[in-house]
Amino acid sequence: MNGSKSAESAAPADGPLHNSDGTPVVLGEARAERLARAHGYPYPYPEHSYLYLDGVPVPLRMTGTEPFAGEVEVDAEWMPVSEHLDRLGIRDAALRPRTSVLAYGSNRSPSQLERKYGHWREPVVIPVAHGWLRGFDVVYAARLAGYGSVAATIAPAPHTVCEVSVLWLDEAQLDLMHVTEGLAQSVYGYGVLEDIELTLDGGGRLDRVHTYVNLDGALVHKGSAVALATVKAEGRAIPALDQLSILGRVRDRIEPDADLESFVLEHIEDAAIREARCRILREDAWKFDHPSFTPLDL
Repeated sequence: MNGSKSAESAAPADGPLHNSDGTPVVLGEARAERLARAHGYPYPYPEHSYLYLDGVPVPLRMTGTEPFAGEVEVDAEWMPVSEHLDRLGIRDAALRPRTSVLAYGSNRSPSQLERKYGHWREPVVIPVAHGWLRGFDVVYAARLAGYGSVAATIAPAPHTVCEVSVLWLDEAQLDLMHVTEGLAQSVYGYGVLEDIELTLDGGGRLDRVHTYVNLDGALVHKGSAVALATVKAEGRAIPALDQLSILGRVRDRIEPDADLESFVLEHIEDAAIREARCRILREDAWKFDHPSFTPLDL
């Protein structure tokens, strides 16, 4: 994969956690870190476009739909993206063919991109454009992620305009993203969303974008899908909750007498428990269905 780490090595390790100096993390620290990751989803992200550059989100200004034709802010000055990459000796990164991929959950966050790409040997350059998608909302999926959170997906919402981002990934980056999104395990499906209204900061518009959709469907609570409260939206017609609150609702449905922290740690540490809980959530989930979405076989 062009000098990057293998897809297999991108998967989270199941062995003991270690500090940066190589010393083992004590159990209490591991517990706190795991809960923080579960509760923190979808993780902080800049409310503007940025160029992810080896773990650093560099502010990006675009006027169209070609991210490498834009400008980045470096040392309080704006300069062409190509000039900045040239100074770093990595201008060839801008020449690789790229695929535009919708990001609506944690993939918008620099910290999540760092988890996925942070150990590559070659420089990682990913444009992340901030924008607004009409006719959809970002909702919780009927799926518990391996790190404990209730995952996200998109759902049709005719009168809603929701905040999203678009990643421009090269071939190797896209291959690894497929692995981390669980395509081989049928966690998410991948396809093309067409005939859409996606407006990027700076005025660029996309009518077509690739996207992942959760194959378990949207989680249903009291007869409705539930939006991510951390994702801004106009015209939202469904309730919205933060991650800790939705985890509480899931616990109340599946094991109402359980301590919430213990409940979350159980499905982090035991894949069989996690899958059993997902089966319950799938029972009344709303499957993604939209005439403009075409699944792609990989």
